[in-house]
Amino acid sequence: MPITIAKIAELCGVSRGTVDRALNNKGNVRPEVCERIKRVAEEQGYRPNRAGRALVRTRDPIRIGVIVHSAPTAFMQTLLYACQAEAAEAAGLGVQVIFRTMKGMDPEDMVFKINDLVENEHVGGLAISPLAHVHVQQALTRVIDELHIPVVTFNSDLPAINRLCYVGQDNIAAGRTAAGLLGLLLGHEPATVLVITGSTTVHQSYNERVFGFCNELSLQFPNLTQLAVQNCEDRVDLAEQIVLDTLERVPELSGIYIASTGYEGVCRALTHTGMQRKIRVIAHDLVAHNLVMARCQVLDFVLGQDAQSQGALPIRYLREFLLDGKRPEPAVQYTDIEVKFHYNITERDCADAEGRTVSLHVES
Repeated sequence: MPITIAKIAELCGVSRGTVDRALNNKGNVRPEVCERIKRVAEEQGYRPNRAGRALVRTRDPIRIGVIVHSAPTAFMQTLLYACQAEAAEAAGLGVQVIFRTMKGMDPEDMVFKINDLVENEHVGGLAISPLAHVHVQQALTRVIDELHIPVVTFNSDLPAINRLCYVGQDNIAAGRTAAGLLGLLLGHEPATVLVITGSTTVHQSYNERVFGFCNELSLQFPNLTQLAVQNCEDRVDLAEQIVLDTLERVPELSGIYIASTGYEGVCRALTHTGMQRKIRVIAHDLVAHNLVMARCQVLDFVLGQDAQSQGALPIRYLREFLLDGKRPEPAVQYTDIEVKFHYNITERDCADAEGRTVSLHVES
């Protein structure tokens, strides 16, 4: 006969309500009691009735909050598409996912949304692509250490906080990969390279990519001269102007690495000046625009970071932790660095990327 909550309560000398709170991570149970209950449950082979619990959760759902910055960008749209699919599956288990999206990268807006989800929506878990700002770190530290709400970071990370897990790319490795590809394309003759990045003050991923790229290029390809890194502030028009200005000043420019969004502007500048296929370009994100540009060989290589995993896994891990107490292992999960170029991109790839958009309202 399967072990019941009532039997676990009897063995531990506590009420059934205490067992329920301990096994479902609801809080209000002393740590030593919670540990004893979970140990007894495991020793006795307790398995929760998922169907019954899901039925209960339809009346009292577990809530998971999701915060995504830069939501209108093509990559974040792809990521949100995966989030929605996972949220629909979680709903079948009585887990409600509440989205808060941001148009840009305002740290104070992110803090506001963290507090809103915690204080007004009463979420039991939080998945967030955090901005690298002290106020965001302080808000998440309070959520984790004082309110005991688990947090999973994705796409970007804050290693200083006690988060449950990070799901995203190893951005330093991605930058090194970009350097290796560009170095191979340009060969061992002297050449000049331009690096373009985005909102580096709050987007740590960009900084890590640029660090990995510049360090690897200087170590492995000393024949390549790196110009000063340019910041396009994630703006297409500014990225375009940076390339046009650089071509005027440095007509011998041979390669471009763009570590952020703004790749549309880079491609526009090259096609406008007739320099496509003459200047080698490495970009990030397997979005429709980049796949089309790679098929046309305006972009030489595009590096992907598995938006599907970044969108789905944080919600799944929080759901499993809140329902079953299962912690994700390992605590840092790097997604694959995919490499796409002219010869391995199909029309279907481009069409699928074009279709991965969401209908969520993006807050200003």
